Amino acid sequence: MEKMFAIPHGDDVITIQLTVKEAIALGTGEKFPKASYIAASARSKVKRQVTDKLLSEGSVSYESLMH
Repeated sequence: MEKMFAIPHGDDVITIQLTVKEAIALGTGEKFPKASYIAASARSKVKRQVTDKLLSEGSVSYESLMH
């Protein structure tokens, strides 16, 4: 059985500025062998924005949602 939980402000909108390559890496899983940092950079930006949103509202941290 799946564990159900509520994500505070889960329907709010956040804005993240990504390069085209970062968006492709996140959206399609495309690999950029000579620039492997691209996907990591994009994930980092998303994680940072989600964390900022949750912490600004006095909610829970991103890491606590992943456990």
